[in-house]
Amino acid sequence: MELAEFLGACSRLNGHDIELIDAALLRRMHSPGDEIDAWMVTMAIEKSLRNQKLSRHAAQIASQTSSVIHAAAKRAGFPENNPCIVRIARAASEIVRGKVAGVEAEVEVKFLMREWEPVLSRMSK
Repeated sequence: MELAEFLGACSRLNGHDIELIDAALLRRMHSPGDEIDAWMVTMAIEKSLRNQKLSRHAAQIASQTSSVIHAAAKRAGFPENNPCIVRIARAASEIVRGKVAGVEAEVEVKFLMREWEPVLSRMSK
């Protein structure tokens, strides 16, 4: 899934989608090892962005992504500071940072997309 497609899908999330993704994200962070894996992915994306001098561009896209997630959540009736929405916005922002990094971060993006795939595949049908 390309960056523009992912952003479009994020803008179409409904309440059920948000709850499914959040539950999957919570399951992923079940152990300290899971948190270390996520940290390693984040560091690999950061290194790739720095090497390509794309950090600033990635930060801009990540900020836009966060806004898109918050807007979708608001339409779905979630309160603004709901921890679920913050978690999903951060996860989506990290995915788009990886997508900006391109082929150097393909493995990392696939890792981050696991929790989103059930919802995204249903949306693309």
